[in-house]
Amino acid sequence: MPSDITYVSTADLEQAGESSHDASVNAVQTRRAVPRRPGASHATCYAFGAARVDVESSSADAGRWLEEFLTPWMATTRTGAADVVVRFDSSLDAFAALRLQRATTPTRLVPCFALDRRVVTLPGWNDGDAIVVADDEIDCGYRVTRDRIDVVAPPDARRARIGLMRVVRERLTSVSASIETCLDLHAAAFDVGGRAVIVAGPRRAGKTSLLCHALASGRTGLIANDRVVVRLDGDEATTAHGVPTLVAIRPATLSSFPMLRIAPDERPALRHSTEAEDDAANVPASGRDFSLAPRQLAARLGAPCVAHVPISAVVFPEIVDDESTWTTDTVSEIEGRARLAACVYGSRHQAVRTIIASIGGVAPDAAPADDPTRGFVARLAASARLVRLRLGRRAYDRPAGAWLDAIETA
Repeated sequence: MPSDITYVSTADLEQAGESSHDASVNAVQTRRAVPRRPGASHATCYAFGAARVDVESSSADAGRWLEEFLTPWMATTRTGAADVVVRFDSSLDAFAALRLQRATTPTRLVPCFALDRRVVTLPGWNDGDAIVVADDEIDCGYRVTRDRIDVVAPPDARRARIGLMRVVRERLTSVSASIETCLDLHAAAFDVGGRAVIVAGPRRAGKTSLLCHALASGRTGLIANDRVVVRLDGDEATTAHGVPTLVAIRPATLSSFPMLRIAPDERPALRHSTEAEDDAANVPASGRDFSLAPRQLAARLGAPCVAHVPISAVVFPEIVDDESTWTTDTVSEIEGRARLAACVYGSRHQAVRTIIASIGGVAPDAAPADDPTRGFVARLAASARLVRLRLGRRAYDRPAGAWLDAIETA
């Protein structure tokens, strides 16, 4: 087992505190490139800030789906310069071998993906210098070595594409956070007039519905539906960078925006734009009511996709029962700091290192003594307009133009 990889029990995950990562850009830039595997049907390098990951896929459809899902937020660039290669192996023999090994090998929980409220831990075991993990929920497995991650799945297993996407996203966001000055927020964001409006708040605060209302106005572009990385550019400027995630459309949002679903039985999230709808293989994992890829959300609301723009405002939506329209008021900087601090992505488990983030030795073994998150939050609160937007239950019956104007002038 690689000595620089640590394991965390379920109890440890529940008790994990906050930390941040710090490493030099040079450490990433000087890592050796891994050659492209012959015969890959689809090969692309994805970039997020200074982070790079080469991705190869034996399935052209899976490769195209990933590219549509991640771009433009995670840009494509030339292959061969990344420190880690992710390979999607859609092979019945490889998957059968992984399942057989899992059935005959003792396992332990391995932290794999850091989501907002939890770290996804999966059963894993050692195989020589590799760590192998089984992801039964989405029909795939992961084989992790020092410079390579293989995502192994049976042919035509569309749900396994979620695993491929999570591996690439986890690697890019974790490396980017370790070498750049940024703040990771659980928030939505849209572009209006070349400036970003961040929509921040707790779960079920109405972020997705407000985002859809803005995107349907014809005036805005999609930056992010659930996760925004704020990069601090110089002394004052801040820029919102979208992180693509599956968009869970709850029944209330679907009722307000019926154009999001074309047919009652469709499951579009796990197919790319030219791939035919077929069967239950399209159903996303985790029991979502209805899900879309970010690009699909934007297209169905008639909005463009925007990778990153400077930030002008942060909006805190609040749903109220006794209003049929909307009202706005200014939030103080002190209150804004508190609200933004509560929206820091994964703040409950920032000290947990996942195996995807740890390979290649990018993430440090210990957190720095001073957590810079509070300072980043303060800078964002000081540089952006902070607006509370109260929305009645029927506020979406009217066009969004008026409250968009109010936010721009707040």
